[in-house]
Amino acid sequence: MNCETHDHSLDEEFQVIVDLVSHDILNINQTVLSAIELISESSGADEKTERHARRAESQIRISTQIFESMKVLCLTDKIGEMPSELVDLNEAVKKAISDATDMFPDRRVRVELEESEDKAVVAGGIIVHEVLTNAIVGIIRLDTSEQASMKVRVSGEDVHGARHWVVRLSDENVAVPSKLGFKTIGEVSIDSRTRMGRMAGLIMARVMAEKLGGAFQTEQTAKGSVFKVMFAGVDRA
Repeated sequence: MNCETHDHSLDEEFQVIVDLVSHDILNINQTVLSAIELISESSGADEKTERHARRAESQIRISTQIFESMKVLCLTDKIGEMPSELVDLNEAVKKAISDATDMFPDRRVRVELEESEDKAVVAGGIIVHEVLTNAIVGIIRLDTSEQASMKVRVSGEDVHGARHWVVRLSDENVAVPSKLGFKTIGEVSIDSRTRMGRMAGLIMARVMAEKLGGAFQTEQTAKGSVFKVMFAGVDRA
């Protein structure tokens, strides 16, 4: 994923352009959300209308999340370095679960969380939250059951002698998307991109995790799928 403009004059104004466009889009989305809320609360709205309104609200919230992640990723790419602020991974996961499930007012979503007993500290600032939120949103979108159910576990893992922290997300009603198997985002063909519906969140999660020096792994199991987000641990001593 490359956000460079290749034009020096435009390059200098890139951040301003992104900010202006993002504010405009987010304002539009907020206007739509306000209209949806009015429809939902209208005394004349029937059950079908309310259901469609909640569905539309969910789509707006998801698109806003993905756009915000794109904005953050492009700006960090522009700066040339990722955020280095330390993050309590247990707390970051809890916030990501809350933010992600709020994006689905039209669905029943159940998430079981098992936190790490040890203090899990990683570097990455806001990017850590974006990785986790996009991953959870992406999995929920692929879970078409009546109630999306996910188990999330935070644990430590030693990789080549170095401490890593892993967020393991499992869902029995989701199959691992084969299109996540690309080595780099650049090798995905234009034709394939048009067929990767509902995949944006997971792709963003993978790209961002790798940008932080971590990994995003998938595994098909006898009972659904497991998605593992790995972050390099931080020595607080």
